[in-house]
Order: sequence, then structure tokens, then C-alpha cells
Amino acid sequence: EHVHTNIRELEGTLNILLANFRIKTSSEITLEKAQACLRRIIRRPRRVISLKKVLKAVASFYDVTEKEILSQNRKRDISHPRQVLMYLMREEMKNSYPLIGTRLGGRDHTTVIHAYTKISEALRNNNEQLAEEIGLLKQDIYSA
Repeated sequence: EHVHTNIRELEGTLNILLANFRIKTSSEITLEKAQACLRRIIRRPRRVISLKKVLKAVASFYDVTEKEILSQNRKRDISHPRQVLMYLMREEMKNSYPLIGTRLGGRDHTTVIHAYTKISEALRNNNEQLAEEIGLLKQDIYSA
């Protein structure tokens, strides 16, 4: 179901499964145990998203221009979407803090860390409005 590319990949996955059961357990291989074993090996591929797509989604959602988000403007109606963008770049794109700062106009990595921490803590503190915003943005990003 998860191995589609070629027979060698399928054979390799089977070998990993068999070796895992021979070494770790002497019990019978069941579907549930096999799925648990392979869960770490086989992951559903995430769709690749680009900065352009995330930036466009955030700008559209918050009704600001992409240029404004990338600017040095510190007004709340511009800085909040920028912080959400930084959070999404870190969470969804797995970019490093320095890379995010560089790609968003040469900002320092500590600025990105602050933005990421601020959004993360708001979500941890059950900010329902922000959680809904992030959810809608992710839907928009991954839908197309």
C-alpha cells in the first residue's frame, strides 16, 4: 500500500520488518505489529510547499500585500501576519531560523525565534481565534 516505486524498495521494507521481528521479538507477526514497526519507516509523503505559496496565502488571509509583509513595517496589522508566516515556515516547511530571517528581508534569527515562540505560546494557551486562523491557512496552503 505504501511502497510504490519498485520491487527493491518493497523487498527492503520486508527485510527490515523481518529483521526487526527476529531481533526484538520471537512472537508472531501480526498486521498491527507490522504497522507499528513500519510506522517509523514509511511515512505519508507531505506535499511540498513553497515560500511563495505560504506568503500568498498569509497575505490574502490577512488582507495585506506580500510587499507589506516583507517590509520593515512594525504596525500590528502587518507584524502579526509576518509572525504567522514565520511560524508556518518553521512548522510546515521545517526551515531554520536563520533561513527564515534571510528569506524574509534579512531579519535576524532572534526576531524569527521571538515570532515563532509568540505564536506557539498563544496556541498552547488555547487562543482559539489564532488556532482557527492557522487551521484555515493550512487548509488553503495544502488544498491547491
